[in-house]
Amino acid sequence: MKIKTALITLLALCTQSYAGIWGNWIAGGTACNNYNVGVVENGDTLSVLFDEFGVNMPERDVGDGMSARKSCTFRITLTPPRGFYLAGFKQVYSGGMIKSARSSAQLNIRYNVGAAVGRPLPIVFREGDTIRPQDNDSLFTRTYDNNLLVASCGASTVYGLNMSLTATRRSYSDHLMGGLDSVDAEFTQKMILMPVFLACGRP
Repeated sequence: MKIKTALITLLALCTQSYAGIWGNWIAGGTACNNYNVGVVENGDTLSVLFDEFGVNMPERDVGDGMSARKSCTFRITLTPPRGFYLAGFKQVYSGGMIKSARSSAQLNIRYNVGAAVGRPLPIVFREGDTIRPQDNDSLFTRTYDNNLLVASCGASTVYGLNMSLTATRRSYSDHLMGGLDSVDAEFTQKMILMPVFLACGRP
């Protein structure tokens, strides 16, 4: 299967529609850069498209070889609307994976929202488990929710994301494809970022 483009959606949830919430961004890593990552802003929603962050190990094909490690970093500034401060931040990661029994993969995520740092447990696809496209566990979702207090009214905050995806297989007869890149039309991967803003002066 051919790895297609993945979509990350960054969504600002506010009491009304605000402009200029999302600012400058930069991408890096072995599988991400400013050329293969694209950002499209549509009001409160920001879509980030990744062309190459994923693992592609087709059966009886070299693909990414017997083992692979991909890394991706993403940074973007977030500015509350005038008269508001950042009070909370929610992230929803969704992805997909298909694999044979003699392959394994692990997705590590580390993020920061200003001074708040998150190191959630790795998302692991263990050797011994077979995951087919029609299986329920071929799609995964993880949600991370942080309650914050950025006292400076209207002050900008940096959201940072560091991801690494490692994968191995025993032979070229085995296969593994997925991560935060789609490997089939049935896989619609995305990450939703939802900042929560409160009016300044409110507890």
